[in-house]
Amino acid sequence: MAIPPEMIERAKKLREALKANPSIADDLIGKLSAGAQAPARQILAVFTGDDSNPAGMKEQIDKIHASLPADINKELEKHKNDLSDKLGLPRMP
Repeated sequence: MAIPPEMIERAKKLREALKANPSIADDLIGKLSAGAQAPARQILAVFTGDDSNPAGMKEQIDKIHASLPADINKELEKHKNDLSDKLGLPRMP
């Protein structure tokens, strides 16, 4: 399944904002439960890493989510929305 162009553009903007303001993500990750902090850091590392292939990043992030219990995934989804809101960017689907 192809990633819609508008989602790629949102992701690019979020990625640029996170690279320019890493402390914002760090502060919000610090507010997560202990069980959600490590996977949040893994996802952040994938998202802001050197690989800019959207499909590859999505695959890696999906693997992380697949390994987590539902309550942690729910917390990470809220974290993703909070991060977008804090950066003043549209929320990612």
